[in-house]
Amino acid sequence: MKKLSCIVLVLVLALAMSSTAFAAGKLTVVDDTMVVCEAYTGYTAYIYAVVENTGDKPVEFNAGLIEILDENGDSIDAEDYIYCYPDILEPGAKGYIGEYIRVEEAESADYIDDYTIDVSGKSAKENTNVSLDCTAYAWMKPYSYTSTNEYPTITVVVTNNTEETVRQVYAAFALYDEDDNVIYADSYNPSYVALPAGSSMEIDIGIDSDLYEYWEANGIEPATVESVAYSRQGY
Repeated sequence: MKKLSCIVLVLVLALAMSSTAFAAGKLTVVDDTMVVCEAYTGYTAYIYAVVENTGDKPVEFNAGLIEILDENGDSIDAEDYIYCYPDILEPGAKGYIGEYIRVEEAESADYIDDYTIDVSGKSAKENTNVSLDCTAYAWMKPYSYTSTNEYPTITVVVTNNTEETVRQVYAAFALYDEDDNVIYADSYNPSYVALPAGSSMEIDIGIDSDLYEYWEANGIEPATVESVAYSRQGY
């Protein structure tokens, strides 16, 4: 009888620990990439990442660290002033990070050999962001109506599907190649813009020409865009 009681107690404790382990939000980097391009002085490392709340509670982005390394695995530089958009994620939702680090002493792209990225989250009692409808697409936009020159652009169409005017509108996205690997991520907040209920607006976000030239040189084809739009409340 004592043996049976012990077994039951162990099972109860195991279930309790399992429930506790899953009763929280968790930020996980699910896709990331680095591109190194020549700059006016030295080279610039562009790092893009997609993070996901793999827990079962809302989670708020707390901190992040990106470190770039040489071929020996030694640190070249690091950046901890990082943002994730959106900053609060529901379970299963994704956020996007875009950062760059310039290395003036680099004499070739090979000098920047690798990188690491770490993120952490903290419990969010509620999601203060109001989700908005959006669609996004990538295209080559002319510099002007009379110009034949074009530049790569992501257009996000945001619709206010609520019953009230919203402010502090944000749009964030990740661009993927034909193999569903992230190749770019960015966000934009049109300042001092109010979006009335039921109305829509288009947000154009240009992509750095250095990145597009890198994609062309390496046979990388932009294919799909994943986007999110929201109104940041309480700010």
